[in-house]
Amino acid sequence: MMRSTSRALIAALAAALVAGCGSDSPNAPETVHTLDVATILSQMSIGRVSSVPGASAVLSLPAPIGVPAIALSACPFSASTQGFTCPTVSSAGLTFDISYFLYDAAGHAQSVADASTTAVVRTVVDTKGTANVPPTNGVSGTVVVADHSDMTMSGLLTPPHTLNGNETSHYDIALTGATPLHSVIDQTSVTKNVVLPTTSDASSAAFPLSGTITTDSKTVTSIASLGTIAVTAHSVITFNGTSKATIVYTTSLSATVTTCMIDLNGSSPPVCS
Repeated sequence: MMRSTSRALIAALAAALVAGCGSDSPNAPETVHTLDVATILSQMSIGRVSSVPGASAVLSLPAPIGVPAIALSACPFSASTQGFTCPTVSSAGLTFDISYFLYDAAGHAQSVADASTTAVVRTVVDTKGTANVPPTNGVSGTVVVADHSDMTMSGLLTPPHTLNGNETSHYDIALTGATPLHSVIDQTSVTKNVVLPTTSDASSAAFPLSGTITTDSKTVTSIASLGTIAVTAHSVITFNGTSKATIVYTTSLSATVTTCMIDLNGSSPPVCS
């Protein structure tokens, strides 16, 4: 039931950044080479487990919902945070606070994106609020969401592009119907060395070439008068450069190790054994 009725979040950015120009001297202007930050931020979304097609179904996690697009030109540079802070966006009962940071090869913060000097991009996304579960077969409810993700892509100057980061999520799900259900899910995910194809890799598939996303979760569920059960789970998603990724999944309910193949195109359901 939880797989089919739970909903949560996924943050994705899609917009354009217009870079400015700088100069070494009044008489020698230097052109800043525009960096496609919007594309980079979109690619970085794969680091969040909820954005991996098929993963939510296998891991019994709330299914993702999208965040409204944000124009990066509306995200001014903040001298106090040394990053770009975007305006808060609200949608479907949720609020999204998004910021991103640019660094050169020495780790110095940058106020302008430049393809010739920007080596690292970091994103921080916080999502909070209450989403409604659409009525289905007499069941409806709400999901209270609190999610924080922090992802860093390195290697922009010296490929490969490598993604690392972490995410923590808390979901409080209350369903009404013939059998009321209350479920609280707490999860943490660690994205480690997920290598992404670059624009120079014209012959490479548009899927992560390698790397893992490891997720640990605890779910406490109360179903009407049936009592309460607590379940812990551990999973590892492994990428291999193809459209198929592997999830190895275990729970405290059984000693069985489940291995699933998921379709990163999202065109077919997971196949587990």
